[in-house]
Amino acid sequence: MRLGIIGAMPEELDLIIASVVNKEIVEHGSRIFYKGELFGQEVVVVFSRWGKVAAATTATSLILEFGVDRIVFTGVAGGLSRDLAIRRALRSEQGAGEGVDHDDRASTSG
Repeated sequence: MRLGIIGAMPEELDLIIASVVNKEIVEHGSRIFYKGELFGQEVVVVFSRWGKVAAATTATSLILEFGVDRIVFTGVAGGLSRDLAIRRALRSEQGAGEGVDHDDRASTSG
């Protein structure tokens, strides 16, 4: 099984990429993919860039070009609350697709 690991911020992936052994760097579709092993698991790690379209096209490349069986998206999401401290880990009470979509008003026209 080959695992794909996607992150939308380079800083979120730096430690993961540094931990990959037997590393092979592959440039494909304006992305840099890091193939290798992480704790004995075959992985491909990639910075997707920002947004849903970037994540979707990067995931497609992982599946079609690198043959990954599973994909994990690692990173952060923001939230605003007076009750939250900086670096506080949160868990969503909403299911997938029920959260706020910050680009729901995006348009292809114009």
